[in-house]
Amino acid sequence: LKPGPAYVLRVTASAERHGLTTGARWGLPKKLAQAVDAAIAAGDWDAEVKLGWDPVHVEPTGITVTQAKAGLRPG
Repeated sequence: LKPGPAYVLRVTASAERHGLTTGARWGLPKKLAQAVDAAIAAGDWDAEVKLGWDPVHVEPTGITVTQAKAGLRPG
């Protein structure tokens, strides 16, 4: 898959509203990651931003793999 920025920005915004994160910023320098943040904050789904190396990977935040294996789930 090679999803475009509009798709990735929308998936990332939705994921973050639900306490998740994506790989949209993975591997990006701070300035480029901030551009992703700014596009999401502005709802600028057509922004020409650089994407991280696994942009549609979605995962929970605030929980470790060990905790998940033990049965804990995000709130």
